[in-house]
Amino acid sequence: MDYPIQVAAKRTGLTVSTLRAWERRYEGVDPDRDEAGRRRYSEELVEKLSLLSSLVERGYRIGEIAPLSLGDLRKLYARSGVTRAETSSTDDSSADAATPFHMASSYIAEAIEAVKALDDVALHRALEEAMLVFGRLDIVDEFVFPLLHQAEDMVTSGDLKRVQASMLRTSMRSALASLYTPSEDDIARPKVVVGAPISQHGDIGLVASAIHCYAAGWHPLVLGSGLPAEEIVDAASRVGAAAVILSVVSSRYDLAAWEELTRARRAVGSDIPIYFGGRMPARLIDDLTEVGLQYIGDMTELRSTLAAHSR
Repeated sequence: MDYPIQVAAKRTGLTVSTLRAWERRYEGVDPDRDEAGRRRYSEELVEKLSLLSSLVERGYRIGEIAPLSLGDLRKLYARSGVTRAETSSTDDSSADAATPFHMASSYIAEAIEAVKALDDVALHRALEEAMLVFGRLDIVDEFVFPLLHQAEDMVTSGDLKRVQASMLRTSMRSALASLYTPSEDDIARPKVVVGAPISQHGDIGLVASAIHCYAAGWHPLVLGSGLPAEEIVDAASRVGAAAVILSVVSSRYDLAAWEELTRARRAVGSDIPIYFGGRMPARLIDDLTEVGLQYIGDMTELRSTLAAHSR
């Protein structure tokens, strides 16, 4: 059964204007339309809107939780027993900690302690708990990447050994790989090649990109890292890829990466976009953008860009 907007408003406790505003601004609250163009709200969407309303009252930010699935919202609601009003006796920072995207810091701290102890079981538990809050898409930007960046900084400062950071990356790579497995049903999707050029050896960003490419309706082909531009371009041509995604992670200006990405841009037809992203200096981003590549700041932007490209 589905309902018109007035009934949905009554059942969720939200106003009609709020329902319309949330539909315009936030992914995940878009109702179906009947033949006359009128909004129709399913039972599932009504339940989701009710959960969103309740969670907003408990201090969560609608823009941060609206994209979550119904299942993830149910789990988040079950775990969220403290409202913002109940935390008002403390300062603003502790109140903000009640929001799901600020909750990442506690999971990251738990994961870092597990890494220090080389405790893979505790690390996996922290990942599972973070997954309940963020879901399979936001887990990348809100937990995995911040965790890896903190670990890298701790290696630089001497607070973490390289073997510990390596164990973390291996665990994260395995966990992310389990979230995407290609199948026969994906053959009809537009293809996108995902790789990293010579001098680049991290592949967590590649697997994360594949997850978001798939969510956007694409069939990602993950080639790996440390590859010559010519081979990446050749692979894209062989499979008829409609786009290419290249990952760069460097704390310094990586001239080799710039040369490889520039070579790839020149070799690929102008009708095929090349997207790039990763943690790198702003100057490198500017220089690559100038030669015709498109920078993607995070996985959410990647997903939305590919979704728009495939329309």
